[in-house]
Order: sequence, then C-alpha cells, then structure tokens
Amino acid sequence: MTCEDFRHGQKWIYEGIVGLDAREGETTTITLSISASNFRVSAEQSQAIDRKVESVHVSKLVDLNSLKVTAPVPMQDLIDSGENLDATDWDALDDE
Repeated sequence: MTCEDFRHGQKWIYEGIVGLDAREGETTTITLSISASNFRVSAEQSQAIDRKVESVHVSKLVDLNSLKVTAPVPMQDLIDSGENLDATDWDALDDE
C-alpha cells in the first residue's frame, strides 16, 4: 500500500477487536492516527463509543454442571473461521 494508492481513490479498511474494561466509565474513545512514510504530518480522527454493561449471574453464561459456555460468543464467527490467527502479535498483549 503506497501513498499513490490513496491518491487514486483506493480505501483500506482495518477490522479489529477492542477490549473494554467494564470498570472504566460509560464511554470509550478510539483514536486513529495515520501518516505516510514520505510526509511528517499525521491525520487523526476520534470516535466515542457508548457501551452498556449488564451484570448477570455466571449461570446465565455457563452450564455449571458441564462448565460449557451456553451464552452466544459475539466473536464466534471470527474464532471459527481462523482468519488472521497466524498474524496475531501476542507480545502486543503484554502490559510490561
């Protein structure tokens, strides 16, 4: 992908998963910053996301006898497809 691609109207879509901490506020802001390798200035755009936290008993999510998940997993299709699993940067998950 080069700057020339964008000058000719090409688009690039990034799909990702954001982990939110239910203990932190009601709104999360995602900020995207992009720059070109031949340009020192970057463009930035932010989007606020409101979220709803619902407290439920664990038995609503897991069968307590078998310990199998009974609630739908929002990302199950992505997990089942196995897409991009080899591209995962596990080191990016470290806090240290």
